[in-house]
Amino acid sequence: MRSVLISATPRMHKHLVIPGGGRLLHAGDLTGPGALAEVVACNAFVGSLPHRHKLPRGKALREKWAFVPSGCDVLITHRPPAGGLDFTQAGEHAGCGEPARAVRRGQPQLHVFGHIHGGDGVYPYSSTTFVKASKVNAAYQVVNGPVVFDLAVERGGRVA
Repeated sequence: MRSVLISATPRMHKHLVIPGGGRLLHAGDLTGPGALAEVVACNAFVGSLPHRHKLPRGKALREKWAFVPSGCDVLITHRPPAGGLDFTQAGEHAGCGEPARAVRRGQPQLHVFGHIHGGDGVYPYSSTTFVKASKVNAAYQVVNGPVVFDLAVERGGRVA
């Protein structure tokens, strides 16, 4: 199924060109401070998109990491895993150990994340493909397009 992967789009949804696909995956930072008007506008935007499945995700609480199933096909987190496309503009690692442990344990085919503004990319890691789907830079300007990924779902089609 064709998946369109994005993240870090606070108040920028009007400036994005989102290609079609079967599934839209958003790894967090949908709004700025999260005022009700922002949430309503963002919800209307996502609702207007043609994707059959829309999976916006936010930050998970630490104790929830144990619930990431082994063998899931797609893992969506807000923060990147430690050591996986987690460099800031200052060249520092800013990833989180919990997603890294979840990837090692569950070995998903795809791990989508954002959080660190500036840069995006695709990086193969063992049996998992990391996708940093951040769309804005540190100045909150849209500088990256969506990542489109065709995923062969063979292990039950589970998304965490």
